[in-house]
Amino acid sequence: MAAEAEASAAQPSFREVCGFLLSLRSFVLVSIAAGFSAFASYGFGSWVPAFLGRVHGMGSGEIGTWIGIESGVGGVLGMLATGLIADRLARRDLRWYVWISALSIVIYLPFCVAFLLLPDTTMALTAYFIPVALSSVYLAPSLALIHRLVKPNMRAVASSVAMFFLNLIGMGLGPQAVGFASDWLAPTYGDESLRYALLMALSSKGIAIALFLLAGASVCSDLAAQQTSAA
Repeated sequence: MAAEAEASAAQPSFREVCGFLLSLRSFVLVSIAAGFSAFASYGFGSWVPAFLGRVHGMGSGEIGTWIGIESGVGGVLGMLATGLIADRLARRDLRWYVWISALSIVIYLPFCVAFLLLPDTTMALTAYFIPVALSSVYLAPSLALIHRLVKPNMRAVASSVAMFFLNLIGMGLGPQAVGFASDWLAPTYGDESLRYALLMALSSKGIAIALFLLAGASVCSDLAAQQTSAA
């Protein structure tokens, strides 16, 4: 009982944790950056099947096969490879967590543009393998950095707050914004409107790159603040 009481006393309140998190500039920037990156990722995840059907004339079975293979193989390889690389580089400098996140998006963007603009279906689907592999790479390094910035008894709340921002911006707005943009462009572009709506959604990835890089500039000072708080 004494041990449980001591642990309860040592556990900060939700308000205290949130106050500390908001004081960490890198936490705020990484959380918002992850949300903007998820904006495009969720938008693509929701609308790429429709894009392949409308623009490339593919059937639902063919679409499911291609997306399933690319997601299963590319997604696993992308997460494993970049996770190992990020962890190894972060042993030297924690800022690699945000730098890897930004770099993965830089590589992601030209292949995604190629997927949307290439007229040949096979070439477009081949190009899409890279975006599928890199679409969620930012997530693990972002959470790993957040866990390093806060005390162990704050990690659960910190992860929850970060995921709240990610899903609010990404899942809450991404698919809806792409659909709205496609409807808005439809009178001019017809079935091609979805192509341009998805291209517009990619701008959120550019915002994410900038925010990840800005977060990197604050990591060292925020880590020092965490260590001071723990002392």
